[in-house]
Amino acid sequence: MFHKLGCSGFPSPTDDFLESPLDLNSYLVDHPAATFFIRVLGDTNARLGFRDKDVLVIDRSLIPEEEDVFLASVKGELKLRKYNPKRNKEVDELWGVVIHIIRSLKRLT
Repeated sequence: MFHKLGCSGFPSPTDDFLESPLDLNSYLVDHPAATFFIRVLGDTNARLGFRDKDVLVIDRSLIPEEEDVFLASVKGELKLRKYNPKRNKEVDELWGVVIHIIRSLKRLT
């Protein structure tokens, strides 16, 4: 048989400010079964705000809205595009909407 021991001493004033550890999955991923990550290679997507080696969080469950950036198959290649229903006629298959960018502020080698 085990007995619970009471706390002794005074509680720390910082106990009111304790937080649980940061879980990036809970912060970045709303739909785990439909979310994946890709790394940007090169600077060809700079016009969309992406840099070489950025990691993009993409949610396949979302339908793009005006000005969303999405990943799509275009003539057999994966491309990033800004959504515009009048101009995205060449898209063969929608792969998902970019919901976050993870970017290192230090140069990755």
